[in-house]
Amino acid sequence: MSQIFKKLDKSSKVLFLIAVVGIVASLYSLYHVTSQTEDAREAKDKIATVTIYNNDTRLKRSGSIHWFPVNQPLDCYPSDLVFTGKDSFATIQFLDGGKIKLHPMSLISLSAGHISLSSGTIEVDLKKGPLSVESFGETFKLDQNTKLRLENTDTVKRIVPLDGSAGALENDSRYKEFLKSQTITLTNPTSGQQVPKFDGKSVVFNWKSSQAIKNDFYRLEFSQSKSFAPVLHSAETTTTTTKVPSVRLPAGIIHWRVSTVKGKVLSESSFYHSDKFKIERLHPINLAAYPFKEVATKGLLFEWSNPLKGPQRIQISKNKEFTEILQQGEVSGVQKVFNIDSEGSYFWRVGYVLESDSIHWSDPGSFTVDPDVIVAPLELVDLPAEMDFATKDSYLVKVRDLNNCDQFEFTLTKGDKVVFKTLTASSELKVNRLKDGNYRLSVTGKLKQKYLTEPAIQPFEVKTSPPLQAPKIKNKKNVKLFVRLLRKAAGWLLSSAHAAEQFYRLEWEGEADATYEVEVSTSNKKVISKEETKEPNYKFFVPGLNTYFWRVRMKKKTRWSPWSEYSVVETDDKIKTVTPALMVSPEDGETVETPEKEPSLVFKWNEPDPNFTYYLELSNKAGGTPIKVISVKGGEYDLRLAKLPKELYWRVYAKSKYENTSISSVRYLLKIDKIKEIIIPPAKFILRAAAFQSQSSFVLDKKIAGLIAVKDTTSLAGQIVEVNLEYLPGRWFHAKGLNFILRKSLLAEGDSSLDETKLGAEILLGQDPEKAITHNFYLGYYFNLYKLDFGGGTGADFSLGYLTGRYLYRKNISERFSYQLGLGTQVTLNFLPSFTFRPGVSFKISPSFLVDVYGLYERYSAKPKFEGKDISETGTFLIQNTAAGAGITYIF
Repeated sequence: MSQIFKKLDKSSKVLFLIAVVGIVASLYSLYHVTSQTEDAREAKDKIATVTIYNNDTRLKRSGSIHWFPVNQPLDCYPSDLVFTGKDSFATIQFLDGGKIKLHPMSLISLSAGHISLSSGTIEVDLKKGPLSVESFGETFKLDQNTKLRLENTDTVKRIVPLDGSAGALENDSRYKEFLKSQTITLTNPTSGQQVPKFDGKSVVFNWKSSQAIKNDFYRLEFSQSKSFAPVLHSAETTTTTTKVPSVRLPAGIIHWRVSTVKGKVLSESSFYHSDKFKIERLHPINLAAYPFKEVATKGLLFEWSNPLKGPQRIQISKNKEFTEILQQGEVSGVQKVFNIDSEGSYFWRVGYVLESDSIHWSDPGSFTVDPDVIVAPLELVDLPAEMDFATKDSYLVKVRDLNNCDQFEFTLTKGDKVVFKTLTASSELKVNRLKDGNYRLSVTGKLKQKYLTEPAIQPFEVKTSPPLQAPKIKNKKNVKLFVRLLRKAAGWLLSSAHAAEQFYRLEWEGEADATYEVEVSTSNKKVISKEETKEPNYKFFVPGLNTYFWRVRMKKKTRWSPWSEYSVVETDDKIKTVTPALMVSPEDGETVETPEKEPSLVFKWNEPDPNFTYYLELSNKAGGTPIKVISVKGGEYDLRLAKLPKELYWRVYAKSKYENTSISSVRYLLKIDKIKEIIIPPAKFILRAAAFQSQSSFVLDKKIAGLIAVKDTTSLAGQIVEVNLEYLPGRWFHAKGLNFILRKSLLAEGDSSLDETKLGAEILLGQDPEKAITHNFYLGYYFNLYKLDFGGGTGADFSLGYLTGRYLYRKNISERFSYQLGLGTQVTLNFLPSFTFRPGVSFKISPSFLVDVYGLYERYSAKPKFEGKDISETGTFLIQNTAAGAGITYIF
């Protein structure tokens, strides 16, 4: 290349250099633009983040058929779907400050500025707008500061404003049902589970489906690849469980998934989620024989690790082929004690008893019985492979000793050089600070003046980390911010929850595998923020006008570096003028009429700048101390006070975020004219009608000159019809009221009959204020008309007046069912007492209608003067009615 370049003339060399520079610039521009475009695409496409999740929360990307569980905060992009299962909740945070909470069994689709609720219930907390919500077959456009709940289930279709701010809905009628997608959840085997592979055994697979299939079936697929290419095995079933022989699945990691098949075609929403498990040939491991001090009497403890539960068998043999079985037995745990009487070397093993009565044996273990010492291997524990004395001053190493040694000899070497050797009775060794390098630590046990063979040896490395330095600040040490201008710039550039806030990015030089702690203080060194971050920068949202000091320190592993020097962020607000509000009504000097009870005044004004906070100030005098200052928003406020003066001065002023107040507006005088009014309380009317079938008895004593002349006893049967209208001026069954009754009885037997007409009025005196149980007390007066016919042309007509007292007990068992007991007494004008007992139950069939079923027993008597056909004497009559009936109650 250099030779060719030398042969070129001067003009050619210039053109060649220009071309090279152009190519390099083009490549850089392409890379720079591509990088910026990729970053811009990611920033532009992201619309929200799933911030809170629990239990069964899932997300499906646009264009994908796979659902995957949400187990960490996830970003959302246009047309993503989010689903919550039973007993699950999720919260989605939009970039503009809006927030959506999903209730259990809910499904939504997300787009930029648009939500589609397919099923379930969501709560929308919208800080800024606009946002459109599609549900019930229609689209609703929401303004900022809107809170509402949308319920779209099989039984409920409605919109519930949470704070009265949902008035911006364009439509809230014509609800339509949305289709619900079927979801499948894999339940067994769980992710990462180890499944044993034995000949003749099967693996059980279970899953859950949100909908029952009809005339369709499920398909299972198994693969060693996450992409399921190729599929090793497939199975089909109509239930949510199946068994697959383990011989059809190879050992190793296996992925599996489930789909629904409709008419031999995979459904569009199939394969919601895949999972993996591990097929492994398992057998007992970690065999170890532990001696006791007195072997002859206590024996040896054999112990092993058991990945599976079930029957096992243990064998002890004199040889490795297990042809000379010394002892054996059945075990159900992971320990067994045997007595060994003679010295020598032995072998032992543990096996699973399979369904075919064959045994799956472990690899054999060995041990030695010595007349004086039974040797069990020593083991060094808590000795790390790498020691870092920058994080710890020392390490404590322990020896696992199953021989109960009297002493231990520790030897530490570096290469061929012995660093130290010590003999101690303790099974622990404290390793103090060492120089960097590779070491070996060995330990030998001593028991009954004999050293155990085969010392435990473990290598390790000492690698001391260099001291950490405080991070280097990249920003200027002293920065002065004009926060109002910065806030406006942030509002132009950002569409996030902090668009109306000003922030300053604190930056420092970062290092690999490090985390950082940032601390921000005010001028009096009061810490206002301390947070950890993995990035070498921190977005500091400036809370107000002040001077701020910040510093940072670095953490690697468990070590913290020193704090950096303080850097200063100083803020200033260059804009001092705040536009005042324009007061509209009431006008200055206006007289407003308001009720004397519960007075209400409505103030209205214009708000020029939505970023300011406006305050309504009320005072008794034009320049007096305010009696009330209220933070308001929206240009209108309804004032309700228990007492209002005859004159009130009011004004509205504004404050910026940093307490800059608008020019004081003129105070308006408001004259208040209080109007007395008569308030008629709301009332309820209860109309009841009932019919009874009665079995009655009638006893008549006619007296002449004080002597009983005739005594007739007659059994009667017939109907009793009763209608009453009750007026309650307050809540139903919880206020005093009036009750009007009309009753008609027609009783007869053979030629005898009794025709009774009763008119009455009652006053409700008292009641129990509880909701579920009521106790009502009535006083009243009844007027009765009687017409008697004894047959054979004998009869009489007379009337009686009654003073009555009645008690009614009513208990609401549930929303639709209640029962009641009534007990009443009545006295005729000639003081003959009577009483009634009336139990019953009520069934609520709608908010306005009840169906009532009654029982009735009543006994009453009187001493009238009979003035009728063929009768002109005084006498006594007694009537007893036993009846059952039904009726209906209407509440309006």
